[in-house]
Amino acid sequence: MRSKCIKILQMFDDDDRSTFGGEHWTFTEEDEEEEDIDFYVILSVPRDATTEEIHKAYKQRCLIFHPDKHLNLDVPDRKEADKIFAELQRAHKTLMDPCMRRIYDVMGVRGINLQGWQLVEYSSTAEDIRREYEFICRLRDHEIMLQIINPISSFFTKFSLIGCFQEVDRYGPELLGMRLGQSVDCALVGSHKIGLGGQTLFDERGIGNGNVQLWHKWAYSLGIQQETTLTTSPEMAQISTKITLADTSPQSFFHRYSVTIEPMLTYSILDSSISPSINASLIAPLLPGWKATLHMAAQILLQIFNFRLPVSTTTRISMHGITPSLSYECQISKYSRIAFKLTLSYPSFLLLSSIRISTSVSSFEFCFVLCDNQEDVVRAFVKGIFIPLIAFNTARLIYRRMRRK
Repeated sequence: MRSKCIKILQMFDDDDRSTFGGEHWTFTEEDEEEEDIDFYVILSVPRDATTEEIHKAYKQRCLIFHPDKHLNLDVPDRKEADKIFAELQRAHKTLMDPCMRRIYDVMGVRGINLQGWQLVEYSSTAEDIRREYEFICRLRDHEIMLQIINPISSFFTKFSLIGCFQEVDRYGPELLGMRLGQSVDCALVGSHKIGLGGQTLFDERGIGNGNVQLWHKWAYSLGIQQETTLTTSPEMAQISTKITLADTSPQSFFHRYSVTIEPMLTYSILDSSISPSINASLIAPLLPGWKATLHMAAQILLQIFNFRLPVSTTTRISMHGITPSLSYECQISKYSRIAFKLTLSYPSFLLLSSIRISTSVSSFEFCFVLCDNQEDVVRAFVKGIFIPLIAFNTARLIYRRMRRK
């Protein structure tokens, strides 16, 4: 019994990558042997024992296998006794819980080690427990599949609300465009990945366009990564290679510095021309919470300062002006988040606001153009941002109080 108690401790190691715990599980001969382990035998109680009898037997076994009773033993024997005591605690915890005891009586050790029983309602019959076990296994297999192929879908729409906030000549909202995207990844040998993605775009006139992307990602090490992308559309074909170099050594002076170089070659189908270009960026930490990005593309200098708090702020400085932005993101459920972003460009006074709801595999973003001139910027901010923000927080507080009651 002692060897079986030690052996069972090596079963079903948890894996933080999955909410259902562990990697993909298949029933093997070793699992079949471990299924012979009986918690009732470990505690020396019958299968119809009451909770009082189980607790009494557990106390008696603790007098024998408690770690304090084996302080004078050798290190290997003391570790073995500690493992047996841990299994006694596990058996006691399982059999004292009526729900877990029903699961163990029907499915054995593999049933209590499967994470995710909190997603379904506990049942009293053996048939219902088996059905719920199969349901959780299917959910777990589905999650593992999502982790392997990493499917991501996106939905983006852009509206113009400029006419709603004008003092005169008001008009209704206008749809400026829509974009749908989908992508999947496939892991290859080692640290190589290939992916396929595509986007479909529509403008305010209903004219559509789109592109298809094929990429290959390779992580040579933690500090060296390469991504080659081929993009095709009805108007052009483009191939690019992005190389990222980062210093990951904590003792280095350039820790958290990263350099990205991306040469591109674009072929225009309309005029049969080839245009080479290159993008380069340097990301460096300035002060705690501050990060600077120096980006060069087509002889345009762009400098970005990020200041990260619960509310994230970003400032872009380029030849076209200054564009500060403010964003806030919070969790609305266990698997979904909501984000708000506000952007103001100077000197054009283009005021944008966006709302994004995202899960692990999909995102939905709605962008609103509130103002494009200096005269209406204050009115658009108050009516388009301040009042809706107060209404949202008020509704959230009311909902929380109603839920508590």
